[in-house]
Amino acid sequence: MRRSLVYLVGLLFIVGSLAVIACGGDGGGSGNTVAISMDDQGGTYTMVASPASIPAGSVTFDIENVGLIAHEFKVVKLNEAGMAADLADLPTEDNLIFETVDMVDGVGTILGSLLEADLPADGSDELTLDLEAGEYMLLCNVATHYELGMWSEFTVTAAPAA
Repeated sequence: MRRSLVYLVGLLFIVGSLAVIACGGDGGGSGNTVAISMDDQGGTYTMVASPASIPAGSVTFDIENVGLIAHEFKVVKLNEAGMAADLADLPTEDNLIFETVDMVDGVGTILGSLLEADLPADGSDELTLDLEAGEYMLLCNVATHYELGMWSEFTVTAAPAA
């Protein structure tokens, strides 16, 4: 009887382990996660995406504002390949990049955003989008923040073959 119980517990452990492996084991379901860190301390404004490249599909941006003031987060799909090198030179007016309802200065389409109320100082939030392969720009368009360096290039590669 005792031996049967040991075998049963062992078998349940193996089956449970295989189920975790088959489901990815991350507890987060399908999709990819990108950690975003936004900081404004020490006179330097930064936005870091990790990883900076991810396969196409459902992408969750896990955004953390480690700064002292509120920020916003925008995901912009660039219109043309190779544009990323010129992004630091986008013109601004009144310390903002010109944007319409869904475009940023004609260079790309805004696919999603979180506003200042969503990302207060020392706050965090998530944004999940379905992204196609291409070049993207992640940015904060609060007055002067883009000009001070709070943006990042981001690449979405073709989804792996199933």
